[in-house]
Amino acid sequence: MAESDGQSSEMRKVEKTRIVLADGSLLFRQGLRVLIEKQQDLEVVAEAGDGKEVVQVTAKLRPDIVLMDVDLPMMDGFQAARKITEKYPSTKVLLLSQHWREENVIRMEDVGAGGYLPKTVPVEVITHAIRAIAAGEVMRPPPAPARVNNDTIVEASDQSSAIIKSSELTTREMAILKLVGRGLSNKDIALRLDLSVRYVKASLSTIFMKLHVSSRTEAVSYALKTGILTLNDING
Repeated sequence: MAESDGQSSEMRKVEKTRIVLADGSLLFRQGLRVLIEKQQDLEVVAEAGDGKEVVQVTAKLRPDIVLMDVDLPMMDGFQAARKITEKYPSTKVLLLSQHWREENVIRMEDVGAGGYLPKTVPVEVITHAIRAIAAGEVMRPPPAPARVNNDTIVEASDQSSAIIKSSELTTREMAILKLVGRGLSNKDIALRLDLSVRYVKASLSTIFMKLHVSSRTEAVSYALKTGILTLNDING
């Protein structure tokens, strides 16, 4: 039995999410590839420098995920995504953009992509999104925060904003946020939810991005203030 368990463990180790990277910048592709391949469960199987090439590479390799810039030469990322999702529905698409545009979220959904993120997010958020999309989730960025003339973010304090923010968090992200509110460490959260510590850290990065905060304390404070979390959530 022990030998069988060992063989099963080895099989799990080699089951990687296969990714094709597409970006007009060779330097960006190479840098992102190095960072992605530090993850044991992710593998970049090919790269493409334009929209037509990524469609051709996808047809040949049928990757699990295509990670590509929306501003590709020859054919933009939205056009390429539509072709890929229509012809190869088992391949999921995650779109990246140098500049966040709210209309791109609508276009993302229209072409059947599984997610859209700005390139400015930490790589942990990108790898978390890859795993989530591969598992069938949809990753949407938060709405752009309102700003005043001095470029200070205007806080969203009304209940409707809280509902929007809450709906953007997945069930698992909400579970993690509640445990953060109860003061659990990343390790304790991982044990409680049967997750890896790495996954918890990546999820927190995504939660911070969605709530426009930069720390665990700010996330819990904002969530309580806007009604995303209640006192019962953190005292349970």
